Amino acid sequence: MIEQLLLARHGETPGNRNRVVQTPETPLSETGRLQAGRLARRVAELLGGRRLLVVSSDYRRARETAEIVAAGAGAEGSEAERAQVELEPLLRERNFGQLRGQSYDDIARRQIDPFAVDYRPPGGEDWPTFDDRVGAAWRALLRRVDAERADERPALLLAVTHGFVLRRLIGLHLRRDRGGAPIEVPERWGNTSLTLVDGGAPHPVLLLNCVAHLDSAVADDPRAISGI
Repeated sequence: MIEQLLLARHGETPGNRNRVVQTPETPLSETGRLQAGRLARRVAELLGGRRLLVVSSDYRRARETAEIVAAGAGAEGSEAERAQVELEPLLRERNFGQLRGQSYDDIARRQIDPFAVDYRPPGGEDWPTFDDRVGAAWRALLRRVDAERADERPALLLAVTHGFVLRRLIGLHLRRDRGGAPIEVPERWGNTSLTLVDGGAPHPVLLLNCVAHLDSAVADDPRAISGI
C-alpha cells in the first residue's frame, strides 16, 4: 500500500546553470549529483522501514537523479534490484522543440516568449498538449497507487520529474493542502525539491517544493533556470 507520493525535481544540470533550454540527454552537473545524494538521504529518513518504489521521466537528468536516490535510499527488492528505476515518458518536461539547446538570452533577443500562453515552439508542445500529457502522467501514478493497494506492506512512491510538470501537477490536479485550503503554485521549483502527497484520496499536499535537505555547499542556485 502506497502511503505517500514523493514528487521530486531532478538535480542541477549545466543547462540550468547556464540558462539554456535543455535537450533530453542533458546530464546532471557535479553539483546536481551531490544534490541527488542529499535527496537520497532525506528519502531514506522518510522511509522508516517502508518500501520505496521509484518512477522517473526518461530524460537523462531525471533518470540520473532517480538512480542516485534509488541506490542511496534503497529501492524495493534485493541488492541487485535497487538500482532499477521504472521509466515513464509521460513525466518528461514540456517539449520545446527547435528551441532546445538555445540560451534564454538569445531567445529573448528575438522577442520570443517560450512560456506565453498561446506559444507553440516549432516542433514542440503548446500548453494544452502539455497539460493533457501531465494529466495522463497523474492518472498513471494513480494507477500505480491502486495496483499496490492489495499489498499490505507500506510503501512510498517517488516520482522524479521536471519543474513545469510539477507546476502543472500542483496547479491542475493537486490543488489543496491537508486542511483543504487552496495551494499557491510556486513560480520557481528548486533542483531536487521535494513535494509530499498523501497516498489516499483526495491526495492533499503535505509538503511543497522543499529543499531543506540541501546544505550551503550544494544549495539550489536561484539564478538558474527553474522549470526545465
